[in-house]
Amino acid sequence: MNNLLKIAFRLNALSCLGFGTVFILAPDTVGAFLDGFPPDILRWIGVGLCLNGLHLVLASFRKRIGRVEVIYFVLGDVAWVLGSLVLVIFFPEMIHSPLAITVTLVVALFVGAIAALQTRWGWSVLNPSSLQK
Repeated sequence: MNNLLKIAFRLNALSCLGFGTVFILAPDTVGAFLDGFPPDILRWIGVGLCLNGLHLVLASFRKRIGRVEVIYFVLGDVAWVLGSLVLVIFFPEMIHSPLAITVTLVVALFVGAIAALQTRWGWSVLNPSSLQK
């Protein structure tokens, strides 16, 4: 398996585990920072992020990652980016302060970059015909 893909998975895992832990342990604080975003929703998002992060860690230590896993992680990141954009654009009552919007978009940009790296570095897994060249 490509070492760069392992790095991308581990960066993604670090992000998921970090944000997930903060969302679980301090949902009221994060919710207040995000202009009143519901803490219960943040807590459940945190649980999902931590589970995803653990899956990423386990996958990154395997010798071979399957195509479905690469696609799964990339699509999860794309969903995060799109969800962030939808919240900022269509639900301004949920995230409306300039700082909260900026942080939300910066995190979405980081997650999108990780998705791009996973796609780029996982290309041989996603496109087996590229291995024959």
